[in-house]
Amino acid sequence: MPPELETVSIVVLRGREVLLARRTPERGGFWQILTGRREPGEPAHAAAARELYEETGFAPTLDEVRNLGYVHSFALDPAVVRREGPPRFAHETAFAVRVPESSEVRLDPGEHDAHEWVEIDEALRRLPFAGLRRAVQLANSLRAP
Repeated sequence: MPPELETVSIVVLRGREVLLARRTPERGGFWQILTGRREPGEPAHAAAARELYEETGFAPTLDEVRNLGYVHSFALDPAVVRREGPPRFAHETAFAVRVPESSEVRLDPGEHDAHEWVEIDEALRRLPFAGLRRAVQLANSLRAP
């Protein structure tokens, strides 16, 4: 079955910490790494850079946004999607970016109501979905530039 949504996830690393953002209650209320939808025809890499800027204000160069080589598909939670009927499926490509230690986050309040920089182990405990945890594990294995 072809996916209905093409999405990206972005692990934002600052030193030994990962950025987690809490979705607003209307959007599920859970902690996550950054995620977003791809526009029709938009390359995954470009979507990752765009979503990173829209959700945090960070604007790294495209070559600083690294493809983790991890793509997975999953069913969207009907409670979050708020739609009856058969499940909707998403196809997600994971990326990572390192930002300077002094980086400050500017969250989009329409999507997230809080953020925290946490150690890798804490991020893995808080993330509710296996795909997000796998992206963090892969990003953690990248050597810092």
